[in-house]
Amino acid sequence: MPMRGMSGPDRNTIVDDIPAQADRLYWETAALKTEMDSLTAATAALDPSPGALDGLRALPLPDGPTIEAHARAAEYAEGETRRLADALAAADSAIAATETELAGLSHAGAVPTRADLLEARRARDAQFDGLRAALDADHADRERRLGDVVRSSHAVDRITDRLLTDTERAARHENALQRLAANRGERERAAADLADAQAKRAEADAAWMQSWAASGLAPRGPAEMLRWRARLDGILGRLEKSEGKKAEVGALAARLDAGKTAVASFLESVGRAPDPALPPAVLFREAKTRFDELQQAWADAKARAVEKRRIARDLAEAEAARTAAHAALAGQQKIWPAAMAAIGLAGEATPAQAEAALAVWHSVAVPKASHERESRSVDTIEADLRAFDHDVFAIVERVAPSLAGEPAQEALARLSAQLAAMRNAAADGTARVECDGAG
Repeated sequence: MPMRGMSGPDRNTIVDDIPAQADRLYWETAALKTEMDSLTAATAALDPSPGALDGLRALPLPDGPTIEAHARAAEYAEGETRRLADALAAADSAIAATETELAGLSHAGAVPTRADLLEARRARDAQFDGLRAALDADHADRERRLGDVVRSSHAVDRITDRLLTDTERAARHENALQRLAANRGERERAAADLADAQAKRAEADAAWMQSWAASGLAPRGPAEMLRWRARLDGILGRLEKSEGKKAEVGALAARLDAGKTAVASFLESVGRAPDPALPPAVLFREAKTRFDELQQAWADAKARAVEKRRIARDLAEAEAARTAAHAALAGQQKIWPAAMAAIGLAGEATPAQAEAALAVWHSVAVPKASHERESRSVDTIEADLRAFDHDVFAIVERVAPSLAGEPAQEALARLSAQLAAMRNAAADGTARVECDGAG
């Protein structure tokens, strides 16, 4: 039975699916809420916090590759700074050790070096040159310059003697001085490289902070923010799936609302006043109950219509049979008096009387033939038979001309059969007349 007030190719699907759709909408809405709560909690757990969940996609953040490049650069700069700091510390340690060694060597007095000897010889040679230039000067100046030359010669001799008597200590002292100079040079290079690395690290840190400036976030270190970004990307991926699920839930809710509208329209069309505040599933149960009632009523009406058509057909067939019986009875009634006269009965004779008379006729024919065959000659018998045939043909000619031309015995038999049929028809006609009179 079609539902009035509902149309369209998906009408039955919309109505039949309402309970399943309502159940699915309930569970999918609950699952979506659980997922959104989980995403909100995961977003709030991020440090630094990126803000509200619905604003994550619009947040101008550095992408994963950019953060990874900063992380690699920071890791390299940190390793390089640590290496240069270690080198600087090693140089400081070496310088301190060398200075300690030099201090130990100096406890026995100053240790002359080849440089000291060369410097003393240079000073002596300079004094010799001054003395030579002052030979023509006054006596006091010559004496003074001569004294300087003598002292320089003595100093050269002392240095030479000490170098010759303390060669091993002098060599150690010289080596320590050379190592101290080398260590100090290494320290200067390490300090310069460290300062350069620290400057580059500062520039990288500034670039790192600048890459986050648009987002308004205060980032942690690149390695930590790389893990932060990975967690954020996971949240964004889940959020994208949740938005797709949200669209599905919205479409399902719209479809359920369409079904609710169709159900309400159906209830209105069948005389009910639906409450728009009720859930679709409740309205559907009410509409289903009413629909089942209408469908049962329609099935009952259809069964009654079929029964009515059957009764009408039976009445028509009975009326046709009644009309045919009346016509047959009328025809038999017309020829009835003549047929009765042929067998010696009055026209008002009943079928039972006619049947009894015919039985007599049948019982007379055989004995008559036996008696004539036994008591008469063949000619007499043939004459009697001709007379019998003549009588039979006379009756047939009066009652049933259609039997003319057939043998007397067969004509008489057929005439008897017709009389029996007439009797049966008369009995049926009488019964129908009585039935019609009773109805």
